[in-house]
Amino acid sequence: MDKHKIKKIIITVILSLLTLAAVTLKYSLTPSHQYMQGTLCSLDGEQISVLFDVTWYPHLFKPTELRGTIYINDDAYKSITVNYGDSFIDQLKAKFSGSRSCRFLFYASRGNLLDADSLDLYVPNSGFGTKNFELLHIDIYSRKQRKMTSYYGPAMTAKEADIIFQKFYPPIEITN
Repeated sequence: MDKHKIKKIIITVILSLLTLAAVTLKYSLTPSHQYMQGTLCSLDGEQISVLFDVTWYPHLFKPTELRGTIYINDDAYKSITVNYGDSFIDQLKAKFSGSRSCRFLFYASRGNLLDADSLDLYVPNSGFGTKNFELLHIDIYSRKQRKMTSYYGPAMTAKEADIIFQKFYPPIEITN
């Protein structure tokens, strides 16, 4: 082969790889809207109806963000952006920390933010861009009642909620 033909092959391979990389990045960084509803249950058997109207915003070098509104019974909880640190390294560590779940913060949209109830949503492996709600753990903090209730789902009974709880928090074996 002559040098001109080798040069053409190399340029074709490089352009193909660049095109593939651009398409992959475009696909993996595209926001994904989800509108879904379901039932979650506490370990005591208390059920709540949940409606998600949210959008996943994946990022290359920081954790995936979840923005939107979660409706529980008659309350609407709006998302709050979580700051994982100021530096690029802090954001990168948060994305690839290997934690079992990412925490997303929401607050009740009625009244003053400082007086509002809040909701923490935990979704397994969501820092890596998982865009589904196969398993959920929601903590609802009531400021007036000074109480927190945890819900797991999808679950209709306390037994189903306990199975999901075990997936989020497997028992730790202590060895000597």
